[in-house]
Amino acid sequence: MKLPYIKSVLAAGTALFAWNCTEDVDIPNTGVGANSGETICYISGAKGTLYFDESNNVTNEAGDTIGVWNREEATIVDLYGNLKYGGIYENRVHCEQVSNEGDNSNPDGNGSDDGSNSGSNNNGGSSYNGGSNNNDGSNNNGGSNNNGGSNNNGGSNNNGGSNNNGGTNNNGGSSNSNGGNNYSQPAQSSASQQQETYGCPSIKYKQNGHNGTGWATRYWDGCKPSCSWTENASKNGGIGRPAKQCNNNGKTQNTDYSARSVCESGPAAACLSQIPFTVSGCSSMGFAFAAINGGSESCGKCYELTFTGTGKYETKANHQRLQGKKLIVMTTNIGWDVAGNGQFDIMIPGGGVGAFNGTSGYGWTNLGKREGGLLSDCEESVGYDDNGIYERRKNCLVQKCNSSFGSDTQAKEGCLFLANFMEAAGNPNHSFKEIECPSVLSNKY
Repeated sequence: MKLPYIKSVLAAGTALFAWNCTEDVDIPNTGVGANSGETICYISGAKGTLYFDESNNVTNEAGDTIGVWNREEATIVDLYGNLKYGGIYENRVHCEQVSNEGDNSNPDGNGSDDGSNSGSNNNGGSSYNGGSNNNDGSNNNGGSNNNGGSNNNGGSNNNGGSNNNGGTNNNGGSSNSNGGNNYSQPAQSSASQQQETYGCPSIKYKQNGHNGTGWATRYWDGCKPSCSWTENASKNGGIGRPAKQCNNNGKTQNTDYSARSVCESGPAAACLSQIPFTVSGCSSMGFAFAAINGGSESCGKCYELTFTGTGKYETKANHQRLQGKKLIVMTTNIGWDVAGNGQFDIMIPGGGVGAFNGTSGYGWTNLGKREGGLLSDCEESVGYDDNGIYERRKNCLVQKCNSSFGSDTQAKEGCLFLANFMEAAGNPNHSFKEIECPSVLSNKY
């Protein structure tokens, strides 16, 4: 494989990039094209490794150019200008010195190569996170080493003793980052939950923003979002551009923002690209679009919801498992039927159609109860006995998601978000803070 390399200059622990391109050469044992002793810059995640050249071009492991890195917006767009990845922040890009063939350096990154690192553990490359080791997207908070629970910084243990091994796995049953307790997990769907980006985006809270407490409901009615009407885009300080809308199949974008909604016998519907999703290496944070009460609220605002571990109408093990997780939401709909005291109605396929049903064009069947959808069906069929309720409700919802959306992989992933990330918890309570919208959401808006 031949790839250009990038040098990185570090000064006093600050990420300072000096992009210098050299001739491509083969590097033994590494699979990366750079001169021995020189440096390559890359980012790794669940979808593999990406490399960056001096012009911000992005190359994959096969040596193919896949797009361009917009460092300011922390995104990668493909060669046609379409968003490919988000969350590609400079402090998540690693630079690694390529070792000489046959020397004593360790290509697997176990310790320093020749003593020059003064004993620091760089895991095969320097880290742009204040010196902490950010192995494969996990968050180390102050320099502790998150590899198998071992410790790099005086014995302190990250995440209350949980073993993260490159990122806490909240969907595979291996670890729960809230206190280190291990939980067995119910069966997962054969379709993997949608993973969009590398690493958690930086969350910036708005000064004097709207903060409070409330609860999260769920819906997917298929109707054209109210924020897709041009005249609504700027109301109450909205962002000024309409939310995306699609034709009645939910997959083909419709750019006629004067078009009537499918719920009014028109052609415009909600887009399936706005299903909820997760981020690789960021297991305790999810992303979604939501409806909020009209009042003083506006289109295109973003909020961080932090779940309390309780429910509005009941508190079960499902709600307790959700405690501490964060959901970043962007408002695409202003709902007259959404309460004005902290309720966020999350767009989730199979979450219930509510007052209107515009889903006929999607080709879906068996969407569950009008209010609450498939999870409400499961709550009724499984019952309310606490014994094994977490597994029973979650397994029931996974089965219903697979059955109802088996032919629509995208919709199924959105439904499974409620089962996996949201732990099949109905109407969970949260606190919320208004934030600046991260690009992983605003690019889909």
